[in-house]
Amino acid sequence: MNIYKEDNYLETDYFNFLVNSFLDGNFAWFYQADKVTKGDNHFNFIHTFYKDGNVNSNHINLLDELFKKLKVKQLIRVKLNFTTKTNSIIKFDFHRDVAENCKTSILYLNTNNGYTILRDVKDYSAETVPSVANRLITFPSFTEHAGTTHTNHHYRMVLNLNYK
Repeated sequence: MNIYKEDNYLETDYFNFLVNSFLDGNFAWFYQADKVTKGDNHFNFIHTFYKDGNVNSNHINLLDELFKKLKVKQLIRVKLNFTTKTNSIIKFDFHRDVAENCKTSILYLNTNNGYTILRDVKDYSAETVPSVANRLITFPSFTEHAGTTHTNHHYRMVLNLNYK
């Protein structure tokens, strides 16, 4: 499977700045009734920075340094996900974020016992990536992936980017 993984991806000061900005009381989070599939009844909170060719957030400039480091030429979608603690770990459905052929990156913003499972669509081999703060994974957008909830922290926060 073609997955790039790097721990301590961002400089510590910038990483902490991002996390603190997202957890600030002035940062807008939006309730989403279903996590992945309509009717899955696993709510979460999201903040969509960019989607369908449009900037959807006044806070997108917070990510400029990250975009530069990723060498983003074109944004497809940028979304922040915030899930709350559950009594047991729940795995969500496998999915692709976008239909477009591009890169998908996930930046983990805190450490918890949640994880991401990546599944190769050709041979269905799978790889599990634990949620570790400041870990970045990048993979082709056609790679199916599934996230989980967590049980050992108040929240799980990940930044999901689709780009060329």
